[in-house]
Amino acid sequence: MAEFPHFQEVVEARGTEFNLVSVSVDPSGDPAAFAASKGLSWNFGEVGDRAVTDMYGITGIPATFFYDKSGQLVDQVVGGMSREEFEQRLAKIL
Repeated sequence: MAEFPHFQEVVEARGTEFNLVSVSVDPSGDPAAFAASKGLSWNFGEVGDRAVTDMYGITGIPATFFYDKSGQLVDQVVGGMSREEFEQRLAKIL
């Protein structure tokens, strides 16, 4: 979650160029309420099933996946990112 402020900055600057979706794997929380309380303006959802994390091969949290416009996985990161790293990886799909 430490990268969320960086993500928000990029969404505010370039949010019309890409879609950002965050998915929580914590079944005890309310991702939409969390996003609203932090002033985060992208979509948040919840995965209540470990099968989804297994399907995507998520080995750590946070995990960020970059898909191009055709739906092809282009890049992924396990762990946090700086704004600069997020923008560099985002540039690969824009």
